[in-house]
Amino acid sequence: MALRELAQALDAWPAALVAFARSLRYHYAMATRPRILVLQPFITEGAPLDYRLLGLQFWLADRFTDIGLEGASALCRAPESEALVSSSPPTDEQLRRTLIENAAQYGLVTSFVVLGARPHLAIARLVRAQRGHPLRTLARWKFEGESEHLPAAAHRLLVEIAPRLGVGLRPSTWAQVFDTDDGAIAGNFLTALGCHAACDQGFAVDEPEAALRALLSAISRRMGPAIELLPHFVKSLRSSGSAPTEMLRAAVDAALEIVGEPPPSWQPMLGELGSGRPALLN
Repeated sequence: MALRELAQALDAWPAALVAFARSLRYHYAMATRPRILVLQPFITEGAPLDYRLLGLQFWLADRFTDIGLEGASALCRAPESEALVSSSPPTDEQLRRTLIENAAQYGLVTSFVVLGARPHLAIARLVRAQRGHPLRTLARWKFEGESEHLPAAAHRLLVEIAPRLGVGLRPSTWAQVFDTDDGAIAGNFLTALGCHAACDQGFAVDEPEAALRALLSAISRRMGPAIELLPHFVKSLRSSGSAPTEMLRAAVDAALEIVGEPPPSWQPMLGELGSGRPALLN
C-alpha cells in the first residue's frame, strides 16, 4: 500500500483531524486487514500537550500493525497555525464520520484527566463504525489514577483489544514487551516516541533536548525499543527542524558511550552526523 495522508476537518471540532494510514515503523498492511484508527488522546480542556500520550497512541498503532491488523493514527492540529494541539473529544457522530471517511472499521479513543501535575489515563473506548448505523461501543475500560502506569495500561489495552478483533496473542507482560521492568523508564521511552511521532508527521517540538534525555535514560538501561528508536528519532528531529545538528551529535555520542559497539541500524545515522564530543545532554 502506498502511503496516504487522510485529512478531514470536522464541523464544530476545534482542531483539524489528520489521519495517517501507516504505523511509525513503516509496516504497510494489506487492504483486507481490519483498520483500527487510534485517535490522539483527549485530555482535560486547557491542559498542555504531553508527548507521553502521543507515545501511547503511536505505540498502540504500531503494535496493532505488528499483530496483523492495519494500525493507523490521527493527530489534531490547529487550522490557523498548523501546530499540534490538544483537543476535546468529538461527538459520537463526528467520530463515526471520521472512521468511515478514513476507511477504518474500528477506533480507539482514550481520555486523560490531570491529577496533580501529570495527566493520567481515565477511560478508553473501542468503537466500531458502519455506514448507515450509529457508532457502536464494543468495549470500555476505566483506569484508576496512578494505580496502573501508562506502559502497563498500554499493554493491557493491546492484549484485551486483540481478541475482540479476531487476533490471538501469546501471553506476555508489559515488562517483556517494553524490555524493562521500570515503569518510569518505559514512560520516558513513550515520551521520546511521542516526540518522534510528532516530528515524523511534520510538527516541530519545542523541547527536543528533554526528549533526547528521556530516550538516553532508556538506552542506559539497554532497553531494546529505545535503542531501535534512536536513529529514527534523530532523523525526524532533523527533518522537522526541531534540533540543531550539534545537539543531535552530542546525543548520539552520549548513546555511543553507553552502548559501546553501535548496532548496525545506527550506521547510517553515524555516517550522516559524524563524530563529536558529548558536550550536551550530560
